[in-house]
Amino acid sequence: MHVRKFTADTLDEAVKQIKKELGPDAIILKTNSNKGGFPPFNRKKVEITAAISEKSLGKKMKVDIILDSNQKETLYKNSSKTISNIINDYHDISSGKSMGAYDRIGLNKQVNKSTNKKSLDDFINEVPVATNKVSLEKEIDLEKFAELENKINSLTERFEDKNPPSIGKFKNFLRSLDIEESYVQELVKKAINEIPSEQIMDFELLTEFAVQEMFKEIKTGLAAFSKTDKEPVITLLISEVASGQSMMIEKLAALKSESIIVRNGKKKVGKTLASDFFDFTVENVDGISEIITQCRKGMGDKKSIFIDYRVNLDDLNDTKRFVEALRRVFPNLEVLINLSSIHSENYNKRILQKYQKFADGMTVSHLDLCMNFGSLFNLTLNFPNLPIKFFGTGEVIPEDIEAASPERLLAGIFRIE
Repeated sequence: MHVRKFTADTLDEAVKQIKKELGPDAIILKTNSNKGGFPPFNRKKVEITAAISEKSLGKKMKVDIILDSNQKETLYKNSSKTISNIINDYHDISSGKSMGAYDRIGLNKQVNKSTNKKSLDDFINEVPVATNKVSLEKEIDLEKFAELENKINSLTERFEDKNPPSIGKFKNFLRSLDIEESYVQELVKKAINEIPSEQIMDFELLTEFAVQEMFKEIKTGLAAFSKTDKEPVITLLISEVASGQSMMIEKLAALKSESIIVRNGKKKVGKTLASDFFDFTVENVDGISEIITQCRKGMGDKKSIFIDYRVNLDDLNDTKRFVEALRRVFPNLEVLINLSSIHSENYNKRILQKYQKFADGMTVSHLDLCMNFGSLFNLTLNFPNLPIKFFGTGEVIPEDIEAASPERLLAGIFRIE
């Protein structure tokens, strides 16, 4: 089976895409309506997952090859039934069978069979075009519903014959955790191959298997400043929008004695309450040169330095040049991307994609407010080169911070107390 997802603003547009790309015999497997992005770009979208057999797709491709773009546009404006008849009849012609409707519209017309020679455009234009906007939806809902239902049931029965019911339950359970579909399929396949057939009916065993496999995928690591006390380390935290970074950096600084927080920004932030109780000082600076000056001073005093840096949203190259300059001057530099677990998965992915080339890992704040631990797991799947170093678990400094571990993330995913 050939399976594809189609996204459009309306159901009508999505179905038209399916009919044009896969053909009229495509099976509608699933439909979703969702919103994506941030206002004002979060318009409601229609997402349809459709499938077609390789044989049917092959028939359609043979027709598409001999048509130009205008002819394709004209052909696929017809009803699904008409298009299906045309494709099937052309397949019969190319297979040496008797000619039917496709012969009547002149496609691949045999030489000398008829004295009435019409062009391909003439034949296609003779076919009535469906102009009613609602007709396509109506056709999908009524005319094709029984056929689609039979095909879906046939596919379902085929898979159910092969796999026990526990596998279907297991797959749906993983999907409910918002785990990426590609990983769900991979995990299910691995479970079928590795778990003995006499044990695969045990759903608890399947869940335990999933925990063990997912544990291997979660990349965590120690922060550079926590590995040794011999050489001071500069830790640079970067983020674009409010992500709990300032609080995260104060928690990190509280873990090291006599540390320094360097905050970049024109707005001078006064002495924080936390700095009165914990062994760190806060230096407010404006610009890269002042950051480097403070880092030189702190490194000379053998102190750990934590830089609170909000990146330039407009120019990624500015941030890249800044990091490269720091690395040239200070070899003991670790760059961490700070994310918030209450931000959307797509937003966090975009941030990691943008800065991953010069980052060494990530920190995740607001874990106590996280509603979707599966999205955090998906980040570790997509960015294995960026291990999670710390979780922020609340507002209390420094208690509400903990070294990242697979166990903590899996506990959130599987609701383990």
